[in-house]
Amino acid sequence: KAREAHRPGLRRLFMLQLKDQARYIERNLPGLHAMTLQFPAFGDAAELREQLLVAAFDRACLVEPWPRTRAQFERRRDEARSRVTLLAQEIARFAGKILSEHAALQKQLKELSKAFPEACRDVQENLSRLVPKGFIEQTPYERLQHFPRYLKAASLRLDKLRANPQRDARLAAEFAPLAAHWQRDQARQLKSGTRDPQLEQFHWLLEELRVQLFAQELKTSVPVSLKRLSKMWQTIQR
Repeated sequence: KAREAHRPGLRRLFMLQLKDQARYIERNLPGLHAMTLQFPAFGDAAELREQLLVAAFDRACLVEPWPRTRAQFERRRDEARSRVTLLAQEIARFAGKILSEHAALQKQLKELSKAFPEACRDVQENLSRLVPKGFIEQTPYERLQHFPRYLKAASLRLDKLRANPQRDARLAAEFAPLAAHWQRDQARQLKSGTRDPQLEQFHWLLEELRVQLFAQELKTSVPVSLKRLSKMWQTIQR
């Protein structure tokens, strides 16, 4: 907790030292206007720029291990000088894809919610957890790059609903117990203010399992199955 409280101050120091790069990111990121049009559900244009800036500086300057001495700080600053703008562009590209998929998904949910309320509620609830208001700065980049696929998987699931709602209901029922276990422990973790890396990893595996179950054609980044994750959960609980 104390260490994370130090993050904004350290990030701010890097931004002050690299103010030209920070200014460029705020003003010149490609696709910023288009992203702003799809961002109202998450905030205004200033918040979008701030999130992209924070995410870029975190990735360029606050990777482990954090600098502990002046020399380490200056070395990290110099390394970041040529990288932070490129990283911001990369993050913005993924954020643009995510916002586009998110907007399309909301449209689908609106169209299908009356006919298929349970499936749509499941998708919407997961979407709210996966893409909260501060998702760009809160999500580690190595996970953020998978989000377009996760959202596309949700879209494909909705596409298949009309043809075979029974199949969707069966898969959702098989998935639900694992998701409930994770949500319960995640709620406890948030309440206690602790952080469990195993629980975080399990969350991302659940997202991969959603892809495996509902949109297998998109492929998963790692092998997952209901059986595999059930065994893993038992191990976590020991």
